[in-house]
Amino acid sequence: MSAEALIWIIWSYLVGSLPFGYWITKLTSQENLLLIGYKKSSGSNVIKYVGVWQGVLTILLDALKGFLVVWLAQELGLVGWIQVAAALAVVIGHNWSPFLNFAGGRGIAALMGALLAFSLPITAISLIVFVAIFAVWDASIGTLLVFPVVILLSYIGGSFETMGMFALLVMFPVLFKRLSPLEEISNATLFVRRLLRDGDCAVFDFRIVRLIERYPTAFIPVHLVIGLIKRARGYVPPVLSLSPQDMAGLLSSGAKKAADHQEEVNRINVFPVADKDTGYNLAATTVGIESAIAKKEYRTFKNLAKDVRLSAVKSARGNAGMIYVGFLLGFFERIQEESIEIDAQIFAEALLISKIHARSAIHNPVDGTMLDVIDAAAKGAENYIKEGNNIIELLENSHKEAKAALKATTEKLEVLKKNNVVDAGALGFVRILEGWIENLKGDVPVASVMAPVNLSVEQAPPRYRYCVQIGFQNEGGNIQRLREELSLLGNSMEVLEAEGRVRLHIHTDQPEAVKAKLSFATDINVHIEDMRSQVEGTSIKPLGLVVGDTASLPQSFIEKNNITEIPFVAQFPNGKKVTKENAYQKMRDALKEGTPLPTTTNPSPASIMPVSYIVRRCLLESMERAMREEP
Repeated sequence: MSAEALIWIIWSYLVGSLPFGYWITKLTSQENLLLIGYKKSSGSNVIKYVGVWQGVLTILLDALKGFLVVWLAQELGLVGWIQVAAALAVVIGHNWSPFLNFAGGRGIAALMGALLAFSLPITAISLIVFVAIFAVWDASIGTLLVFPVVILLSYIGGSFETMGMFALLVMFPVLFKRLSPLEEISNATLFVRRLLRDGDCAVFDFRIVRLIERYPTAFIPVHLVIGLIKRARGYVPPVLSLSPQDMAGLLSSGAKKAADHQEEVNRINVFPVADKDTGYNLAATTVGIESAIAKKEYRTFKNLAKDVRLSAVKSARGNAGMIYVGFLLGFFERIQEESIEIDAQIFAEALLISKIHARSAIHNPVDGTMLDVIDAAAKGAENYIKEGNNIIELLENSHKEAKAALKATTEKLEVLKKNNVVDAGALGFVRILEGWIENLKGDVPVASVMAPVNLSVEQAPPRYRYCVQIGFQNEGGNIQRLREELSLLGNSMEVLEAEGRVRLHIHTDQPEAVKAKLSFATDINVHIEDMRSQVEGTSIKPLGLVVGDTASLPQSFIEKNNITEIPFVAQFPNGKKVTKENAYQKMRDALKEGTPLPTTTNPSPASIMPVSYIVRRCLLESMERAMREEP
């Protein structure tokens, strides 16, 4: 090899290693691109997790790297093999950049830039193929199929020695990057997923289907055809393992199911208090978790478990929400140490552990509730795993047992039997299981159980007036002692802790006494509901007001005027938070001293849900009154 060729190849590698995506992200958002999203310096990662214009600029600059080294080599009259080696060096430099400790991107934009310099017509045809596949199927599959198209066209066009050879050789660094890190690949299934889909997800769907589902009215004829195909197909391929991203998908589908069925659950809510909010509580809990994981890509169960545990404890609402969070804490305790996938055996073991955690979340567990259904689901999984390994069938067996347990709740609690309803929280959990199954089966509806609907539920006054829910950061407090002390102040008491964050729920007549027990806590968030007003129907009026919980309003004024409080985080630049007790004094001090005033952050989706719930509840109760008043 001549010195001229060696210098050009090294220069091409250095040009390719310029990490434009990483630099653009640092300049515009101060984020480390290698720590977010796909953890690669690719333009697609920038588009999805930083911004569209930043991502487009990254793709253009990366493509320019590939185009520049090949075009200049041609202009300088360098022979074909040097052009090929230079183009290959650009892609390798992009994928393993010395500026990023030999991390990098996937090399697709640099690859396309080099192809463009070799031949505009062949590159254009290849892009048409890519766009067509991307539109109806998947971008990762489209990228993979570009290689044989380029090789074939370059052979036909007489440029195989340069363009065709480059396309053949560049497949190796590109596909190697797809498979990385190689030590995570434990079986052939995961190898095929990464090779074809550039990810660990088990779902192999069509992009056009996702578009149709997002814009159903624009694709009604196509939607009908796909529906008929799904019904005619019948056969659903088995799911033998789940990746962390698959598990995140199950949680998202469960959240959607809980949100869709919250009014159904609310209508039959008579235990422990007939306040018609169990559906909302379960939906708020699941949606809070879903919003924390929806925009992330997970490669390990450890990372997923950490986000789920923290968001679950922050989002837990009501008895049903606390039990469900206890269930999830147990489930992820089992799977968090697994590397990159779980099979049916591990899934069943996780369900068995989760039922123990769900019961331990409650100070005084009661049979005939959501706990019975969770126990039955775990039993169904345990029975199935003795003879099968399909996670879909495992969940279907769990669902079958859960439905039987749900039906039996009516006979176990007198208040349920008197109103001829099943337990509301138990129904909510069954709906979540259905969401999980539908996710794995490709949205094929699961044969469900219809809950008895009783619009005139017999309502007994609650034993305690207030439902107190408090989230806080534990700074060395004894949680077991806290449980014991709180048990003397009321009932329906649950305390959960994960990642240093604690969530407690209790029905009591002494909310101030409950708060007084938290002298060791920081970052406290308090939510208090008047259950007596909810049961009597006096809390829902035609007009309401929503305020941040830093507003200095007396409790009596809040109750009288139908005011709903939601978390409203305001804090100074030094991190000190503003509370209703110190808000005005701290702002006066800041103005006097000339220091910056506090800033605010938007409430979480889960904290806003009470507002939409109140609106829906107003409408529902108005309709019920109208039905009763009709002659």
